Amino acid sequence: MLGDSEVDSSGGALGPNHTSYDAECYAVADGITRASQLAAHTPVYLLHIVTDNAGMLQGLLSSKPKGAPSSVDRAAREICDLASRHEYLDLLLSWCPAHHRVPGNERADAIAKRYATMPPTPAFAVSTDRIRWEAKERLLADWKTHWLSFKEKHPNSMGTLAILNSPRLRLHPFHAAPGRHRRIHTQIIRAITGHGRHNAYLFRCGKADSPSCQCGHPKQDTAHIITECPRHEHARGFLRGFSQRLDLAHMFSTVRGLKAVGEFLAVASVDI
Repeated sequence: MLGDSEVDSSGGALGPNHTSYDAECYAVADGITRASQLAAHTPVYLLHIVTDNAGMLQGLLSSKPKGAPSSVDRAAREICDLASRHEYLDLLLSWCPAHHRVPGNERADAIAKRYATMPPTPAFAVSTDRIRWEAKERLLADWKTHWLSFKEKHPNSMGTLAILNSPRLRLHPFHAAPGRHRRIHTQIIRAITGHGRHNAYLFRCGKADSPSCQCGHPKQDTAHIITECPRHEHARGFLRGFSQRLDLAHMFSTVRGLKAVGEFLAVASVDI
């Protein structure tokens, strides 16, 4: 737009290897390229970029780009190149709400819809954002395969017994912010991993003479301490209040169960 008049427009199809975010970034970059061509023949003192994508505006303004070069980087480079060639040019970046009948935004949506069903433009093979997404999905699939293989090969490990679902990338708030219960929470994590201060683990590390428990059981591990050891029966009511069968998987895979385990550890005065 030059004033209130549309002087040029363009569009294109990126194909399935790109996101809508890529499309908006490419549109801005292409628009700036065309504005540069106009500025070569007509004095331009203000370039006003309007978009309904707040994330893209933040990306354009960011002084520290994250990760590999992405579609927003091209738009940022076009802006910098234009500004370096026209020292008196002012830039204004504005956000507008989507689907609120803003004329320029409605016009951009109409152009995008027109190209949505067209074959992809050959120049756009794949974006770095798409490559990052595919790499992440592949790593997640590899991790899940590794986890399932571990469970199959180690059916009696505490991780297999205590976790119903595959671990996630982000910590649950229960684990992310233990607060003042950090000591108990540390014991819960040790209980899940099976790496703790019980004799079964210490014996494996050469730190104990025997894996047996003081109660006479031949193996003092996390499962024995929580579900069987008579020395801690007085605190087991917290666990049975959640699971009468003392099901480890349900206790360690739910917030209520984890809180019950924390109460048990605190009252039993056991350091797993």
